[in-house]
Amino acid sequence: GSTFRAYRTGYSGGAPGSRYSLMRVYKVNIGNTATPPRTIGPVAPIICEVAPDPDTAFAGSEYVRQLSLCNAPSPTPTWSVISGPAGVQVSSSGYVSGWTPTSAQAGQRFTISIRASNSAGADDESWQVDVLDSPTQTVATFPFASDAEGWTLAGWKAGSYNDGTMVWDSVSGNPTGNLKANGNGSTNGTDSCTREGGSAARVVSTAGYNNIQIEYDVIAALNTPPSSGCTGTCMSGILEGSCEDKLAVYYSTAGIGGPWTLAQVLSEGVDLPTTWTRNFISLASVPTANDNAGFALRFIWQFNTTTDTGRIDNVTIKGDSLSGNQPPTVDAGSDQTITLANSANLAGTASDDGLPDPPGTITVTWSKHSGPGTVTFGDANALNTTASFSLAGVYVLKLSATDSQLTGEDTVTITVNESAPADLDRDGDVDQADFGIFQACLSGPGVPYESGCENADFDESGAVDQDDFAVFLGCLGGPGSPPGC
Repeated sequence: GSTFRAYRTGYSGGAPGSRYSLMRVYKVNIGNTATPPRTIGPVAPIICEVAPDPDTAFAGSEYVRQLSLCNAPSPTPTWSVISGPAGVQVSSSGYVSGWTPTSAQAGQRFTISIRASNSAGADDESWQVDVLDSPTQTVATFPFASDAEGWTLAGWKAGSYNDGTMVWDSVSGNPTGNLKANGNGSTNGTDSCTREGGSAARVVSTAGYNNIQIEYDVIAALNTPPSSGCTGTCMSGILEGSCEDKLAVYYSTAGIGGPWTLAQVLSEGVDLPTTWTRNFISLASVPTANDNAGFALRFIWQFNTTTDTGRIDNVTIKGDSLSGNQPPTVDAGSDQTITLANSANLAGTASDDGLPDPPGTITVTWSKHSGPGTVTFGDANALNTTASFSLAGVYVLKLSATDSQLTGEDTVTITVNESAPADLDRDGDVDQADFGIFQACLSGPGVPYESGCENADFDESGAVDQDDFAVFLGCLGGPGSPPGC
């Protein structure tokens, strides 16, 4: 409704050296009031189309997807579920979750419809999801028990400040070793922005497999609000376009040099967990992830303080074999309870389909999965063997069998109790042999015991006397019988 004019009377064009004035001419005389500000009315949201469509999900793994807006709606839209399988929900940021397909739903196709709406209008997005049986064959697994297992670890930053860190850590994992990332923040001097963290990347060949699935454990310890201090030089490099502390997972089908494709983002305040949580990523709808010797994974953490920490553990890649080869079937045996200083008798079984051939045979290995002390195996590569333990506690032992391509595994729990105080020969019972040792150590009230009799002084009085004998009698059980105390 307004017109801009700039000219000198009598001239049809601009004259060199002339000065002009601009004025805004209104159709209605508004007097000496200020020019009213230009206002923009409400803008309805537009949801970006979901791709691929149909998408895929694995039975037993939660289906998740982050929806995006293709415009800048105003006011901020509200998200809602129109229809979908039982459990489907959508967050205020468009994050779809809550549905874990069951094995009975495998082989079926489901439709999910989500709406974003505000006062200017609404937009609906619908897509289909095919449910597949979860792959059971392990392509590769990385428990990080003793080192980084070939992963390339590096610092990362957004902006001009120092990199954060990514290192292998021997403690605080799930259960032991893990990959730990930290922020930095120490050079945050010219503005309040620091977005730093660490990355881990590795080639994991999927040759011979399809229907690839990624599994990993994750935990984060975060100390500041999600968007605190998001200004300044880091804005051009923040991870996936927003300031929250987050973990982004990428895959490459052309090796560790990329290009990288985003597979999943976990964000603070939405789905980045503060307790150890197992996460799943289905790549079944990505054909180039299948049967690919150059397949690679990359994890990147973004933090906003030096005290923020994130850990990943037990990264596992699963798939379905293209050759028909099946993994060995493994049974680690029954759980046991023993007394410290005794050994557990392990009786595992393993069978296989004979593929591939060669070799046509399997190799078995016992290992400690978790527990407080050291485990020593009589023969770690024998199905039937023994295990001894340095400390009392609960141990989980793992029996693995590999046919050179695929691995099957099973676990057994061994509870190791402290020895009874009167089990002086540490053979798991309190009997005549123990009484012989105790009798030889008797010194009488107030008389110090001889060297080597420390274990018979049950009340730690400095003497082996009648009080200690009373303790012994309370433990007496007989040969081969559990102690009575």
